Amino acid sequence: MNRGRNHENIFVDDNDMVEFLFTIENTIDRYDIEVHAFSLMPNHFHLLVRSRHGNLSQAMKHLGSVYTLSYNRRHNKDGTLFRGRFKNQVVKDDAYLMYLFAYIHLNPVRAGLVSRVDALLSRTSYRRLLGKDSEPKWLSTTGMQQVFGSADEMKELTMRLHRKSEPWPEGMRRDDGWFLWNLCSAPGKPVDIAPTGGHVELSKLLNELCDITGAPKSRLTASVMGPGGNPERRFACWALFHGTLMTQAEIAKALKQTKAQVAQNIQRCKTGNEQLSAWKTQWKKRYPEKVSTVNT
Repeated sequence: MNRGRNHENIFVDDNDMVEFLFTIENTIDRYDIEVHAFSLMPNHFHLLVRSRHGNLSQAMKHLGSVYTLSYNRRHNKDGTLFRGRFKNQVVKDDAYLMYLFAYIHLNPVRAGLVSRVDALLSRTSYRRLLGKDSEPKWLSTTGMQQVFGSADEMKELTMRLHRKSEPWPEGMRRDDGWFLWNLCSAPGKPVDIAPTGGHVELSKLLNELCDITGAPKSRLTASVMGPGGNPERRFACWALFHGTLMTQAEIAKALKQTKAQVAQNIQRCKTGNEQLSAWKTQWKKRYPEKVSTVNT
């Protein structure tokens, strides 16, 4: 989360909030983070984020700086918008994750901005996660559904806390949702949001890459010099990065490259010819959701 400098507003109107959501989408595409929940308030915001590559700081810096430039341009202002670095905390337990979910979405109600948690004017992810809205598309919805079990469970816990028929957990600060772990009761089930596509053997993924490209497996790891290079290996880097939970270091090991080469190949695949586009389309049909890999 982050607040405006001197508690000043960071969202003056609805256009600002729309621009901020667009900037979140841009940040997701650029840094491959997952956003599982959000709430936009006049002078601050809350995000429930999962960083796959240890790049949360870079992602949040990008989000803040890009939005600040856009905000200043629209409102003829100059200088910093936020009070400083964003504030973050690792959530260690499923139970507390559920309470954090409710806390984030109850913010507009507690502040008196709306009367209902699912109000149309509430700039949160609540309606999307409950299946009432289809936007924003970039929001990761399956993780919280996995933790709660169903949309009804999400709603019931949120409403119990809103109606004060259930207390907030011990050790959770009400002003910012921060957990003081030394005051929290014994942790229960660790947070483990599994990828929605399940687990797939790495060897199977490599075979499917060969099937799509028509290349032998040796081609995926071959270093080929020249203008054309090795489009099959380049595509393999892109496919494993965007279709699995593998890190760039893990992809480098699997395809016998350096991490820098993997990053370069992924970048080069952002644009390409008709052949590359056709390979991408086939891959996305086979793996519309990210999967985790299993080495056998």
